[in-house]
Amino acid sequence: MLVILMATTSTAYASVRCTALPDLPPRPFRTSFNRVSGIPINIVKSVHIPQMAATKANSTIEPARPLANFPSSIWGDRFLSFSLDNSKLEAYVKAMEQPKEQLRRLILNPSTDSNEKLSLIYSLDRLGLTYLFFEDIDGQLYKLFNQLNLQTYHEADLYTISIHFQVFRKFGYKFSCDVFNKFKDFESGQFNEDISKDVRGMLSLYESAQLRIKGESILDEAFAFTETKLKSLEKTIQGTLAKQVKHALERPVHRGHPMVEARKYLSHFEEEISRNDSLVTLAKLHFNYLQLIQKEELQIVSNVSPHTQIEILGITFKIYTFDLQPILKNDTYDAYATIEEMRVLTHAINRHSGELPSFEEFMKFGLITSGVDILYKSALSGTGKIVTQEAIAWYESHPKILTAVQFIARLQEDVASFTTFGVSEDVAIEAIKNVLEERWKDINEGCLKPREVPMGILAPLVNIARLIDVFYKYNDEFTFPENIIKEYITLLFCVSVPM
Repeated sequence: MLVILMATTSTAYASVRCTALPDLPPRPFRTSFNRVSGIPINIVKSVHIPQMAATKANSTIEPARPLANFPSSIWGDRFLSFSLDNSKLEAYVKAMEQPKEQLRRLILNPSTDSNEKLSLIYSLDRLGLTYLFFEDIDGQLYKLFNQLNLQTYHEADLYTISIHFQVFRKFGYKFSCDVFNKFKDFESGQFNEDISKDVRGMLSLYESAQLRIKGESILDEAFAFTETKLKSLEKTIQGTLAKQVKHALERPVHRGHPMVEARKYLSHFEEEISRNDSLVTLAKLHFNYLQLIQKEELQIVSNVSPHTQIEILGITFKIYTFDLQPILKNDTYDAYATIEEMRVLTHAINRHSGELPSFEEFMKFGLITSGVDILYKSALSGTGKIVTQEAIAWYESHPKILTAVQFIARLQEDVASFTTFGVSEDVAIEAIKNVLEERWKDINEGCLKPREVPMGILAPLVNIARLIDVFYKYNDEFTFPENIIKEYITLLFCVSVPM
């Protein structure tokens, strides 16, 4: 089941609302549409291949095909029978009022220490709650940023500096990465080995490095240093810190599913946030409240017939039919054709197209067929008045952040398929990973103030990039959801948070 992230806030990477598409039917849907572009695979019938037609005409026996063994939905009809209890929903809303007001007072209290205030905002962000206090938080951060004096960080520890850096960057403020220079050896120019003793601080520096932009070499170095050190320490640490490190190495919070990350933060960092009863209470109530709403939405869309789903998707994605070659060859070869049919189809395609396109030519069309355009427009369709004429003009200008997300969507899923461009698989994959890192820097920069458009316009793009990372970083989780996606869907829809 594909989970699409729909942004409902104007914060950089704060809370989002999760809307779910229905469970994918088993084999018919998967064989009919390419998993990225959505183009009907049966369009192969329009390719004129006389040999194949003749073979079929002269024989009534269907050849044995190497059909890919794609699994059926692992969820069955469990979401179809859900019935929303409105009284329970209303009870959650009422229960959230008091802790929410208590937290608002803490945010606005002028006597609250700035470090305490930034730590609170950090936790609210990690828990997906900042949209509830957006104007209050943004007003406080504006004041704090304009009063900022980097000299005050000379005595601060690595964890504190990293937390402050993340808060300001996530809300669009370009907090200087120079604050991390104090942790480097003056003579060697390398990070001090002493900081490897501070696992909590290194973990926060690692997460900070995910927010880097181009030209911030110290954060490139910080990323390489902390990743290496954390991997070496992963098996030597225990308890909740071990869980935190393991999860961060698998998927940094900045690139994860926001609501899943919120749920994991609540469990992995419960000891750290337990000192604030209002924060813990609001987080639990809020998660359970959203889960009820999302389960109702899921029940509604799960009742859409598979036939209707296929027709809608087919019409929507036909605009991408001018880049059929990689689509036809990918799914037809992998999942359906016999050896003889592959030879015939390859001959027909090669005769039509000639030489293999260069990487640049491939990407020129690959960006269009990445699927980002349709996902982004679908996400924006529910955002209302923020989609102005200026926003449309911005989108049509092909901004850097849009191109970056298209690159990620195209390359992440095809990360192992570029050996055809004259290099070994290892070299190709490493090169593509470097390209992906550079594109994430473009995304980060596009979210910094002053922005060309409101964050409500940018947030769906960031979430699409996250969606791709979640689905394709380690495996094709879209087709084989038994691993990470099963865990995520269980967390979001099947298990409520104990109060």
